[in-house]
Amino acid sequence: QQVAQIINGVFSQLLATFPASLANRDQNELNEIRRQWVLAFRENGITTMEQVNAGMRVARRQNRPFLPSPGQFVAWCREEASVIAGLPNVSELVDMVYEYCRKRGLYPDA
Repeated sequence: QQVAQIINGVFSQLLATFPASLANRDQNELNEIRRQWVLAFRENGITTMEQVNAGMRVARRQNRPFLPSPGQFVAWCREEASVIAGLPNVSELVDMVYEYCRKRGLYPDA
């Protein structure tokens, strides 16, 4: 129920951000799209507006007029939440691992 309310709130934001997204869709198609988003949010633990707002910050940086897939939006929610928490993004983390591997001989054994 909470996820469904979040989806209803986020859809108006998504339609404004991605204007070409749902053009020429009938109500049945819109209902199915909304249902799939509810399932994606539920399955991936997106249950708060803070998480959705994190995804919307990434969405507003996109330069395409089409709605992302539910999975892409979930990834944006998680990615932005990690950045806010001060954690490295995937690219930074890979760089850190490579740097550690290059310098691991310099570290004392534990």
